[in-house]
Amino acid sequence: MVECMAPEPGKTIADPACGTGGFFLAAYDYLVKTYKLDKDQKASLKNGTFHGNEIVAGTRRLCLMNLFLHNIGEIDGESCVSAADSLVAQPSKTVDYRTNIHHTLKRKTLRLEDLHEFINLYNPSNRHKRKETWHADKNPDGRWRKFTYDELAARDKTSLDLFWLKDDSLADLDNLPEPVDLAEEIIDNIEAGLNSYRTVAALLQTQ
Repeated sequence: MVECMAPEPGKTIADPACGTGGFFLAAYDYLVKTYKLDKDQKASLKNGTFHGNEIVAGTRRLCLMNLFLHNIGEIDGESCVSAADSLVAQPSKTVDYRTNIHHTLKRKTLRLEDLHEFINLYNPSNRHKRKETWHADKNPDGRWRKFTYDELAARDKTSLDLFWLKDDSLADLDNLPEPVDLAEEIIDNIEAGLNSYRTVAALLQTQ
């Protein structure tokens, strides 16, 4: 995601559903490694760059703690993560990368090259030239699709959990992922969650 956005010093970085702040931290690392920041840019990066929304109270607290532990924001300053709900207010383009794609944390990891098509379609250098690959008749398997505000608002609870491709595993039972891959995916997801909490707990013990 950071490769798509290619953030620059002095620009605002917003995440309307920021979770525990993973995108913010990746963007912070990108800026620090890519640019030689002066004093004013460092101050802006700490206190004026990041703005997010997260409606789940516990997740929002974890996000703020993660940001503070990485020198973003002040513990007694104004929060850069709002509890307010957020909703896309203009046509939105999205990618269905989940359907019929299976990655695991060990045997079949997600790599940057797997996302090159998405990055090219997103066209970070010129957002006005983005073109969707999905078409109801000509290309129903296109993974890049545009949704209007009205289409999003009409969804149940305005859900942004979007997918439109047919899951082959539901129609072709002989084409299911290997059982060992499914088992590893479940284990990997559980372990990833536990490791995140262990990291936070370890950081807290050093404070």
